[in-house]
Amino acid sequence: MSSTEDPDYPQQLLNYRDGFIVSKAMFTACELGVFDLLHELGEPLTTATIASRLCTSVDGTDRLLTACVGLKLLKVELKNDEAYYSNTDLSTTYLVKSSPKTMYPMMMYCTNTAYICWQFLPEAIREGKCQYERAFGVSSEDLFNAIYRSEEMLVTFMGFMDSISNNFGKYALQAFDLSTFHTVCDLGGCSGSIAKQYVSTYPGSNVTIMDLPKVIQTAKRYFITDSDQHISLLEGYSTVQDWEFSKTLLVILIEAEVDCRVSLSLMRLGDFFTDPIPEADLFILSSIIHDWTEEKCHHLLKKVYQSCRPGGGVLLIEHLLNEDKSGPVASQLFSLYMLVLTEGRERTPSEYTKLLTDCGFRDIQVKSTGTRYDAILGRKLQ
Repeated sequence: MSSTEDPDYPQQLLNYRDGFIVSKAMFTACELGVFDLLHELGEPLTTATIASRLCTSVDGTDRLLTACVGLKLLKVELKNDEAYYSNTDLSTTYLVKSSPKTMYPMMMYCTNTAYICWQFLPEAIREGKCQYERAFGVSSEDLFNAIYRSEEMLVTFMGFMDSISNNFGKYALQAFDLSTFHTVCDLGGCSGSIAKQYVSTYPGSNVTIMDLPKVIQTAKRYFITDSDQHISLLEGYSTVQDWEFSKTLLVILIEAEVDCRVSLSLMRLGDFFTDPIPEADLFILSSIIHDWTEEKCHHLLKKVYQSCRPGGGVLLIEHLLNEDKSGPVASQLFSLYMLVLTEGRERTPSEYTKLLTDCGFRDIQVKSTGTRYDAILGRKLQ
């Protein structure tokens, strides 16, 4: 009997112990550009060639490449007793920067922010609060000022959210028939990925993305390209020209046309916690509610209810916990993640149902998509 077949051998615990080694090895291969180099050159390369191109040590590079083979991120072929490495389909699709489905920004956010904050998990458990101040010396009193603590971190975080939405957003948007909702507001819409998927899935709809000025400016610069969208900037907008608010917020108006063109409109709006939210048939809050305390969630959803037209609704896209708290493990771990990095947590279907019902919504429907992100739909009765 091998050790792994022995019921007394703690293989599962050893796998858990090595989890941080696995993730950091993958993050490092991404950061150093291993997958990009192999993709760009388009042929298997030796350790010496990869090390030379990346300006890394031959010994260290050899160990990293070997580990990536074991993780099924690279393939290896021996020629004349020398190893030649190439990408697997998995790494080509998700870890190469230029891939349409790239998750590279997610990996960079995890290694440069989440990984560092997670060192302070014991403190987060003891104190019940996020750990940005310990990790980076910045106050987390204003959560997103801490997250967007530099332009580089802003771009990385937006890339992280963009990669999630690009790869998983469609499952939540297709969980229910949303075709009756024509005027949509995506609160905290970040890079515009969810909005673009919505207008693609439901032609004839209009989606307004509401987010902070620097987020929209960054979306225009890095995430919305001229190759497939027509973009224009306008200051002011007729529906809000008489509103006087203390803060300025940029809004992207995505107009669903045959070619899904996008126009950017500068609107004088405010923080969605404190200032009016535009009217809409449907509000989308993707990975928003799990960021905030129960009190702030109630406040925001009551404002959403007031701005929602009769017969309209709200779509929450979040990780769902099982009612009996038995899983799924990804959601359970992500709730810990939210403790370390935000003010919020993940919830069960009944907790989301109560939250939405308390804020006025009815006919709550919850659907698990089988991916990391699930869908909760509430309606405002006629």
